[in-house]
Amino acid sequence: MRSHLASPPGDGFLGEVTIPDSVTEIVEGAFEGCTGLTSVTIPGSVTHIGGFAFDRCIGLTSVTIPDSVTHIGGGAFEGCIGLTSVTIPGSVTEIGDYAFADCTGLVSVTIPGSVTEIGEGAFEGCTGITSVTIPGSVTHIGGFAFEGCTGLTSVTIPDSVTEIGGGAFDRCTGLTSVTIPGSVTRIGRSAFRGCTRLTAVTIPDSVTVIAESAFLCCTGLTSVTIPDSVTHIGDYAFEGCTSLASVTIPNSVTKIAGGVFSGCIGLISVTIPDSVTEIRGYTFEGCTGITSVTIPDSVTEIGGSAFSGCTGLASVTIPDSVTKIGGSAFSGCTGLVSVTIPDSVTEIGDYAFNGCTSLASVTVPGSVTQIGYSAFKGCIGLTSVTIPDSVTYIEGYTFEGCASLASVTIPGSVTEIGYSAFRGCIGLTSVTIPNSVTKIEGSAFSGCTSLASVTIPDSVTYIEGYTFEGCTSLASVTIPGSVTEIGYSAFKGCIGLTSVTIPNSVTKIGGSAFAGCTGLTSVTIPNSVTQIGGSAFAGCTGLTSVTIPDSVTQIGGYTFEGCTSLASVTIPGSVTEIGYSAFKGCTGLTSVTIPDSVTKIGGDAFAGCTGLTSVTIPNSVTQIEVGAFSNTDVCYAASDSLVLPYHLNSKRLGEIVPYNHHIPKRWFNSSTWSRWNHPLLSKTAKESVLCMFLAANRLGEKKSLSLPFLPSELVLIILGHVPSRFLGKFA
Repeated sequence: MRSHLASPPGDGFLGEVTIPDSVTEIVEGAFEGCTGLTSVTIPGSVTHIGGFAFDRCIGLTSVTIPDSVTHIGGGAFEGCIGLTSVTIPGSVTEIGDYAFADCTGLVSVTIPGSVTEIGEGAFEGCTGITSVTIPGSVTHIGGFAFEGCTGLTSVTIPDSVTEIGGGAFDRCTGLTSVTIPGSVTRIGRSAFRGCTRLTAVTIPDSVTVIAESAFLCCTGLTSVTIPDSVTHIGDYAFEGCTSLASVTIPNSVTKIAGGVFSGCIGLISVTIPDSVTEIRGYTFEGCTGITSVTIPDSVTEIGGSAFSGCTGLASVTIPDSVTKIGGSAFSGCTGLVSVTIPDSVTEIGDYAFNGCTSLASVTVPGSVTQIGYSAFKGCIGLTSVTIPDSVTYIEGYTFEGCASLASVTIPGSVTEIGYSAFRGCIGLTSVTIPNSVTKIEGSAFSGCTSLASVTIPDSVTYIEGYTFEGCTSLASVTIPGSVTEIGYSAFKGCIGLTSVTIPNSVTKIGGSAFAGCTGLTSVTIPNSVTQIGGSAFAGCTGLTSVTIPDSVTQIGGYTFEGCTSLASVTIPGSVTEIGYSAFKGCTGLTSVTIPDSVTKIGGDAFAGCTGLTSVTIPNSVTQIEVGAFSNTDVCYAASDSLVLPYHLNSKRLGEIVPYNHHIPKRWFNSSTWSRWNHPLLSKTAKESVLCMFLAANRLGEKKSLSLPFLPSELVLIILGHVPSRFLGKFA
């Protein structure tokens, strides 16, 4: 005779099943997945129901467990969605993990007084259960025991329970009240997380630990009393309790963990006891209702984002005990109008007061050695700031966008001003940079539109890119003899700049360095400069003269593009290449001298120079790129060494040598086209036209040559007078 049921006869079980009295144990998975099983009678001989014995028997509607059973195994009835009620006999001492998990049809369950432990996830996901009575015999409610029981409205926890496991009542959204007995010493992680209808909870004096996320997102919770027995409140314990109006933290608590009250937008007052030594990160983040807070003398550190986004916070007193203000500690506190930083503070973290738009003034004490990245960024109401001698480095973006900051004194201790440190401080009118500063990083004062004067000390060797870009009120600037390089766009868009002195120490002027400085009338580039970057003076419409030294070997692309007032320019004998669009659009340019050193004239180099009527191209030039003199009235002589772009067609000749009505009439000394004995074209003009046309069409035979804008007889005459060196070159 069999004493146990080892496995089901098959998946075809239908209707009711009666297990014979001879069976003492239903082993693990015995009826697992028997979807046709509707009811089962378990005899009094059975003492043990194994794990997953009836797992996923979705047709099972009722089951009677006899008094002989002492243990219900893990997952024994898991997923039995048709099961509406179950009676657990007084013989059972333990309900295994996930024993009735996801029995969504289960509306009531009676747990007998014999049970000492409710296993992990025992009733997880039983959405139909509305109430449950836990007997006085239970000492431990396992983790996630009733997780997701959304229909559960009330629960009574007996005095025998010492610990409520993690997630025990997690997401019980229907739970409106809960009584925690005096026997409980620990409320586990996420124990009541997401119980959105829970309005009040009393934590007894026996509790010492409220674990992390214990009451997270209990949006209906309006009040909570934390007893003196509690020594530890875990991370995010009350995060997102949006209805919580006030909270008193007892003296027994020494550390407030991160994010404990984060997002409690209804919280208007909080009392922090003298026992607390550290306010961790995100503790009160987003508590928009808090208007003031007193930090006790016991606190030594304010953690990162501790009060970030507390938009209602108007004032805060930081005690002398605090040595560090963490990153983003008060970031986004838009209502904060004043703050006193004590002498004990040595470090102000990154973004510490970022976006405190109402903050009008701040005094950084002499104890501070480091002001963090973006520490006061976007403090648009800040009118003055005192930086102490203890600070050696002003980090990047520290005061970016402080639009009301009118003046700032940088102490002699500072050796470096970081990237965009004062960028967009549109109210800043003057700044004195001490001799201690050796480096001003890029965009440090970019967009300071009111900055009228600046003194750059001799200690600076490099003015980085965009340093003073868009400083539209800057009228003059003296670059000290220590500077060797002016970076990319360093003074770009400084439309008020009328003069600039570049010292002999500078070897490189970066691209767009003075682009768009429309008020600049003249500039002298010293002999020390060997490289002028592209667009360095582009758009300097007021520039009338420029001196390019013999040290420069290349004029980069767009260097003087759009300098409409530039009347003449002398290119020194050291230059070998005139870059693309170098003088494009210089409509005031009437003359230019190209030295024998130049071998290449880039595309559009002088395009649109409508005032330019003549130019002499030396024999050294071997390449003139497309459009070099387009939209000008220039004609030039073609030398033996000249190479023209082969891909041009006859309709685009003007992109190299412009023409008026096809051929410039000034090339002719008579208006008569009919006879060669009235020299209609100079020899140079004849050679230039044919040379270019042959190059454009790559024709080798005279008979196939046609110039649609010239009479055929004139073409033949020209061909008859073409030197053989041209025909040989382009045939």
